[in-house]
Amino acid sequence: MDHVDRESGVDPQRSRRGFQRDDTRWMQQLTAVAAHVERTGRLPSASRNADPQERPLGVWLTNQRRDHLIGSMPVDRVARLDALVPTWAGKSGPRRDR
Repeated sequence: MDHVDRESGVDPQRSRRGFQRDDTRWMQQLTAVAAHVERTGRLPSASRNADPQERPLGVWLTNQRRDHLIGSMPVDRVARLDALVPTWAGKSGPRRDR
């Protein structure tokens, strides 16, 4: 059972840098990244030179890689990323199944 602080809405045991508590927003971002990959055939870029609509998706994906690498991403989110964007982990290090 989660113990969420009533004032902040944060679960202190699961709150870590970069961790998005809003599952709806997280799923919207994941869907947008998957749509980008479907449309372009590649992962979104986080480069400052990237298209203004693409860059936020690339930054989001970079944050997901970091969270996964440091072990702060919940297993269900890893599974969702694996299912919708199989190449998402890129060169970010070992995956949970290795």
